[in-house]
Amino acid sequence: MKKTNWRHLLICIGFVFLVCSVNAQSAEPYLNPAGCPTADVLRKNEKLLCAWGWGAYGLSDRTTLFYDWLLVFSGIPSGYLRYQLPLDTKKITHAIEVFGVYMNSGDKDFVSVTNPAFEIRQKGWDSWVHWNTTYKLTNSMRLHASAGATYDTYQRYVPKEEAQFTSEKIYENYYTPDYALGCDYSLNKSVKLSLNYSSGNGFFIADQNPQRWAMQMGIQLAPFLDSKHKFLSSMRVELWGYYVNYTELNYEEKLPVPIFPLVMWQW
Repeated sequence: MKKTNWRHLLICIGFVFLVCSVNAQSAEPYLNPAGCPTADVLRKNEKLLCAWGWGAYGLSDRTTLFYDWLLVFSGIPSGYLRYQLPLDTKKITHAIEVFGVYMNSGDKDFVSVTNPAFEIRQKGWDSWVHWNTTYKLTNSMRLHASAGATYDTYQRYVPKEEAQFTSEKIYENYYTPDYALGCDYSLNKSVKLSLNYSSGNGFFIADQNPQRWAMQMGIQLAPFLDSKHKFLSSMRVELWGYYVNYTELNYEEKLPVPIFPLVMWQW
């Protein structure tokens, strides 16, 4: 998960003021409720921009491109495609997503995560393939499931002051399974609640790190959906709470109350 950076928020606000020329196209913008992969996609030419460093663009009514614009601007290609398969019924929707990030800094490692206990250094490819399924249980409640696998060229876990492990852990040219289960419940068109469990790699929380499992809860809000002001009607807010456990490193992070904010716009 990216750390909160107010400069990113200001950049996004300025950008949206300039380009948000139409009202939001959908009351269902939450493609990943609290980080859980779904089979949802944006409409063609629909856009989603998050202040903390990522965005999405509807290439077609069935294909959405997700990208990490902070890494892309830094010269590191990072993102994934989600394709909604033409197998949907009234209750079930399926999608395939393919992710890739390439970290090439010569012989040097790229530090992708750092905290008081350890840092993660990577180089080469980090990629995954996931199959996502969304099932509409009722008009208000949906269930989600995702399964797939991750490939990593090289990851090195380096212990720091608060580490609970003593020697470096190195993973090279390895594959790991990924899976997730989740649900979301719509209180109305502007408020949704979600809860999920995931193991392995993901795009949002402890991202690009398959050596973890996580529980997440979220409150998704479209607070000004009916506003006549386009900047407000396209605003989306998601509040997160989470628990992340790096089993092999004997390390955990948690935020038991959903107060971590994601601010984004959809138009």
